[in-house]
Amino acid sequence: MTSNDSQLRRRPALLRRRTAVAPVVVLFAALLTVGCGLGLDDQPRALKETANSTTTVVSPSVGRLSTVLYYVREGALVPVRQELKDRTPATLLTTLAQPPTDDSVSGLGTSVPVGTELLDTTRTGDRLIVDLSSDFEDVVGLSRQQAIGQMVMTVTEQRTVGRLEFQVDGDTITVSSPLRGDTTVVDQCDFASLLATPESVASADLSAPTIEDLTRRQGELESSCQT
Repeated sequence: MTSNDSQLRRRPALLRRRTAVAPVVVLFAALLTVGCGLGLDDQPRALKETANSTTTVVSPSVGRLSTVLYYVREGALVPVRQELKDRTPATLLTTLAQPPTDDSVSGLGTSVPVGTELLDTTRTGDRLIVDLSSDFEDVVGLSRQQAIGQMVMTVTEQRTVGRLEFQVDGDTITVSSPLRGDTTVVDQCDFASLLATPESVASADLSAPTIEDLTRRQGELESSCQT
């Protein structure tokens, strides 16, 4: 018997062994795949983000607006950013009656007397009439001037109001303007001299946003107010 005849006789046995091994290999591969936790999808799947991911998504406060309000520090007006539900005059003026919530600026206070309530606001063009409760009469002198200045500088920050008139229980009152003396209608220029300067608070360790807002407002007043 030739060598070729011997190889032909062995070939069916080899084919039988290979055929028998193939299902075992396929079964082993399937078990390995299941053991590793991988599905047998027809198409690739995207990897899911694990629960211990270190990615942090920062979302802005829902329904809150960053707003600049003016408080008193060592006799001067200082801008402070706060988040409010809106920027309407009523919300701004009501907030000023409370101590500032920003603790990054030390020594802040409000000259608006405790208990003062906002009774009404009426707007005609760029003129806003502010009606306060009689509790506002508890403040006099320089503190009264500062309280009016706080309200004027805060409301005119929005640019939709240019002039303010103040009332107490529905009656118009005279207010003291550092620029023009006693008057009934005032604007931002009347209280520009009460605003702190960046130089005057250089050693006060104010926050960067406060310095930014202070410098910006000083520049706006210098360009729009005649001294």
